[in-house]
Amino acid sequence: VETADGISLQLFVNSAREKVLHFSKSVNPCCEKDIAKVIEIARKELWETKNKELTAINQINTDKNSKANSSASLKKDFKFFVNNIFGSIGALLELGLFSFVSMENSLVEDIERKFDRSDTIWYREEVRVMM
Repeated sequence: VETADGISLQLFVNSAREKVLHFSKSVNPCCEKDIAKVIEIARKELWETKNKELTAINQINTDKNSKANSSASLKKDFKFFVNNIFGSIGALLELGLFSFVSMENSLVEDIERKFDRSDTIWYREEVRVMM
């Protein structure tokens, strides 16, 4: 059994010229600010949509079990959008616009899968479309 204890790193690396490159922020930071502003508006609209539907669910004259299922289904979908979609967008924007653009298709696919799933939703379907 041989070990590499006595071998120096120079035997394996011929030219170890490393340097750290720092890139400046994009020339046009207003684009990122505009996207962040749109995301913030969308997030507020999502909260308003959820709260209106929860109020509507509680005012409907149905049994408590249906109300509980409706509100649980709504809260589950709301958490998906807030955590998975808006959370990912926020983190990607912190990394930079390129990161956001490179992951955009994946986020759209997540949303499409959410709409295409065969789960029964217990609240109004138009509310899910609004979300």
